[in-house]
Amino acid sequence: VQAVRIALRGGDRDLAEDLAAQAAEHATRNPSVPTARGTAAHAAGLVNADHGLMERSVRILLTCPRPLPLAAASADLGRALLTAGDPAATPALNKAHDIYAQAGADAEADRVRTDLERATSRSGRRTGGLRPRHGQGWDALTASERKVARLIAAGHTNRSAAAALVVSPHTVNTHLASIFRKLSVRSRVHLARIVLAEDGAGTGTGD
Repeated sequence: VQAVRIALRGGDRDLAEDLAAQAAEHATRNPSVPTARGTAAHAAGLVNADHGLMERSVRILLTCPRPLPLAAASADLGRALLTAGDPAATPALNKAHDIYAQAGADAEADRVRTDLERATSRSGRRTGGLRPRHGQGWDALTASERKVARLIAAGHTNRSAAAALVVSPHTVNTHLASIFRKLSVRSRVHLARIVLAEDGAGTGTGD
């Protein structure tokens, strides 16, 4: 898939199509391997700019034991939907970001977060400046982000939170940046108030 992306960026469509054909042939020879079938659909979706094929890739790769191919397919689906102005881009990008962050693929998570910011910005312009409900607020946090938020609110440092979750400190940093963006907070004290409100009263905070 990465080779297909490089070929398309370089304007070599013939090479991209040949690579996609090789992926399809590999999948035909390995029909019981979801990674092979999902990768073939992903490559074909990129070459043909076909959202349906990319969605099929994501569905197949959900059954794959390897998380990174699913993250890559979700990210490319989200980017394609974002280009088309489809609001379904945000959940696809959120899924990719969460998988990358959990896997410690911090550079990829950062790239997807940039796409998410673009998606949020576009949605805001379409709604007259209002932020999309699914992209902001406590409900927009992933399960991993909520765990990090609760640990930080309880007084953990990034390093001790990472140790508690058995992830890298960089992964916690990535989650925390996303948490601050989604909750529109600038300090740990403000974050702690929101977590206490959510866990104690079961309601969101308007601040």
